[in-house]
Amino acid sequence: GNARVYGNARVGGKATVCSEAIVYDKATVYGEARVYGEARVYGEARVYGKAIVCGKAIVCGEARVCGKATVSGLATVSGLARVCDQATVYDNATVSGVATVRRRAAVCGQAVVCGSAIISGNANVGGKSIVGGQARVW
Repeated sequence: GNARVYGNARVGGKATVCSEAIVYDKATVYGEARVYGEARVYGEARVYGKAIVCGKAIVCGEARVCGKATVSGLATVSGLARVCDQATVYDNATVSGVATVRRRAAVCGQAVVCGSAIISGNANVGGKSIVGGQARVW
């Protein structure tokens, strides 16, 4: 593939960036994380642990994807958002602001999780749902 890492971006440990994926600006991918497909990781975003960012997913700003979390499809994780543990964000879903998706929670479809919302446990937020403010979904 034509994977690229440029700017002040770093890839370390056993992390891999492959296919057409691009990591740039001051983004960091480390641990055993994998970024592939046409995924983009940029800004000061960090992908680490055994996390996966794939498809055409975007992780940007100061977002963090860690643990065994997966961000895929056309999903976007931005701002100061966190996706961790075994959480998944996929389809056209968006997680932004200082929102957190953790444990085994899933955000999918065209759902938006924003503000300081926390999606946790086995919760599934999908369809065209919008969860924001200080909402807590377990």
